[in-house]
Amino acid sequence: MEPFLFYIAQYVRLSEAEKEFIRAHAKLRHFRKSDYYLRRGESKPRWCFVLSGLVAGSNTDLYGKEYIHWISAQHDYFTGTKHPFSSHSADLDIYFLQAGTVVELPLLDLREKQQQHRAFSEFLHLLKQRKLENYRRHLQLMHLPREDRYAAMAHLFPQLIQQLPVKSIQAFLGIRASTYYLSMKKYLRKHH
Repeated sequence: MEPFLFYIAQYVRLSEAEKEFIRAHAKLRHFRKSDYYLRRGESKPRWCFVLSGLVAGSNTDLYGKEYIHWISAQHDYFTGTKHPFSSHSADLDIYFLQAGTVVELPLLDLREKQQQHRAFSEFLHLLKQRKLENYRRHLQLMHLPREDRYAAMAHLFPQLIQQLPVKSIQAFLGIRASTYYLSMKKYLRKHH
């Protein structure tokens, strides 16, 4: 749990009571690449901080094409529900694109402590702002013509594009393999 507490300490100063809450209620969970945290339709009332790895929330259309709606990288978070104040399913598969470790906290306890402890609340708001910025950038990508999305992702998500396999990039950008390779070649010609 200490790496999580160390990370939080870079942003806010937790009280001893807040640290004890985390030590008492948080669980470290380890996952292999391709492990599912949950399947579409399931709900886990848990908040998860990604210590390492990459986690995706995705669904598949009627034709079997995957669409990745969000990716949580190291030091991001995700929930096993629609959002931290819901008990309903997000209706997505949540799985690990890379092996990883998460700190898992029960949502009910998290909500309670967020209201009671200012520092912990500030930290959660910081993470939420980062998540909203990632959503905004992903939405920005999805409004571009398909052939321009790879170049935009290289600019907006430079670390992700280096870490993701081709199929995951295609699913995140909502493009086919042919569009991916054409747009990647166009980008590489322009930038190298």
